[in-house]
Order: sequence, then structure tokens, then C-alpha cells
Amino acid sequence: MSSFDFEYKRSLDLSQPTVEKVHVAANQTIVAGNLLVVSSGRAAKAAAAAAYNTVLGVALADITTGGTVGDDDVIPVLILTQYAVLRATYLPGASKTSLAAGDKFGTMYDIDVNGTTGKQTVNLGDTTGGFLKVVGYDNDNKTVDVIVAAGHLWNSCQVAEGD
Repeated sequence: MSSFDFEYKRSLDLSQPTVEKVHVAANQTIVAGNLLVVSSGRAAKAAAAAAYNTVLGVALADITTGGTVGDDDVIPVLILTQYAVLRATYLPGASKTSLAAGDKFGTMYDIDVNGTTGKQTVNLGDTTGGFLKVVGYDNDNKTVDVIVAAGHLWNSCQVAEGD
């Protein structure tokens, strides 16, 4: 596995991902591979318990912003659809230490963000407000392939198409 916290692997519908330059929120330390959310119209590093419909994509570059941001505080972001499969490591929970076939396509897990390193992982001990659905796993390497249950941009497009 790469050093990315979340790494794009494939698309379930064979579509190609889109990369967009996105403005970054204030006071962010983002590294390539971080899962990002929308915060006041800008990209921010996803925290543990990110709201499912705020997920934007995966950072493709590093950036650190101060208390004030401008138009040049942008990074390329892999914009996620409901079909984008991401690979991440998982953090075993107190009662759930590995994955099984029954975990696929149903239970939605949340993420954990390490307070020291900032590393994002899928948290098997947290299904409250979860937004990541398992489509594959490797218990030997403690990795999981997931899709985002509802991404910010594709979710908005779905609503617009129905109008």
C-alpha cells in the first residue's frame, strides 16, 4: 500500500475520476492521500465523525494554511463519486478486530484520525454516523476497500438531475 491514507483503486462503474483544483480552508495541514470534506465552500481534512454528505475527495498534494486563506490556497483533489473505491488501513475496534464477508455492502464505518500523526484510518469500532461501505478487505494487511456512501458533489448532482 502507498503512503496515502486513502488511495483510489478503481471505479465500480468503470468511470474515470475527476481532478479539480479546490480552495483550502484556513488552519489546515493536509497531505496527499487525506480524505477531505467541504467546510464553508472550501476543502478541509476530514475529522473523525465526518458527516457523510460533506465528503469531497482525496487530496493529491500537500498544503498547510494559516489563519487567513486566499485564492492561491488551492490543491488538486480527486473528486469522488459513489462508485469510487478507495483503499485504506483499518483500525480494529474493541469488539471488531477484523472484517468478514458479512461486513461487505452493508455496515457503514467512520474514520479515525490519529491525534499525534494525523493519519486517517477506517475505524471498525465506529459505525455511528458512518459513511464508508466495505467492498473488499485484506485482514492480513489490515486494509479495507471502501466506497463513500454519499459524497458532497455527486450527491448535489443527483438532486439536480431529479429536478
